[in-house]
Amino acid sequence: MTKPPTLLVVDNDISTRLRLKKLGESLGFRVLTAHSGDHALERLRDQPTVMTVITEVNMKPVGGLTILRHIRSSRSEEMRPKTLIQTNCPTGFDRTERVNFTQWVPEHFGDFASFALKSPSLAVERTFLEEILAARQ
Repeated sequence: MTKPPTLLVVDNDISTRLRLKKLGESLGFRVLTAHSGDHALERLRDQPTVMTVITEVNMKPVGGLTILRHIRSSRSEEMRPKTLIQTNCPTGFDRTERVNFTQWVPEHFGDFASFALKSPSLAVERTFLEEILAARQ
């Protein structure tokens, strides 16, 4: 029997973390959570089995883009977790106002990173996680 894939959920909002944790577990993931970007970096260092990340972009002092940069610089291409970076606001966070994230994130981080607006129904997140599972088969 293969081990379930490990998902790291990073969000400073506890209700979002819990909803995403429940979703991940219902799909068969082993789910770790982090309440901040700093906590996420610790988790990534301590848990090399993390192969999927869903993170909020707007966190202080360490946000989602810093997490992506850490992943890119610390892991080989084949060991980089597929990452979904989320925000409630499509046009802004520190230093990148009016950026089209849908194009900017893949352009700067390659095919291991995707961008999405947070969806109240978790439909986007569910699709992302289901695609990860399908690719494993």
